[in-house]
Amino acid sequence: MQVCGRVNNFVLTGLKQIETDIFIVRLHDDLIKEIIVKKNKTLNKEDIHESIRLSQEAMPGKQFYVLIEGQENASVAAHAQGLAASAEYAKFAKALALCSPDPYLEVAGEVYLKVNHPKIPTRFFEKRDDALVWLRSLIK
Repeated sequence: MQVCGRVNNFVLTGLKQIETDIFIVRLHDDLIKEIIVKKNKTLNKEDIHESIRLSQEAMPGKQFYVLIEGQENASVAAHAQGLAASAEYAKFAKALALCSPDPYLEVAGEVYLKVNHPKIPTRFFEKRDDALVWLRSLIK
């Protein structure tokens, strides 16, 4: 494992994991990108930009099928939600799955979809496995 400032990197077979103070990114060989927001942390616009930078350093020029989920009491700031729905984000992502078993976050996710009109296919899921099945069904 390498430690580079506040970023920890390590590689497992078919998976590269990058960890910051706020989130963990897991990059799979099949272009699935998991962003896990850590317990009691808030994912901000700057964190989204950092996840893009880290992903592009690890796998240059790739567009990912992204799953965002949070650990206990994790959240995503409104300005980060707007960025994830933007044409700018669509340059780096093919689809976005939002995942949480929390009914409140499910309602918030549905509002996000109606208000932000994401530029890429985006869905909310209660179950992580369902989100991954959907993302993998989009990979051509």
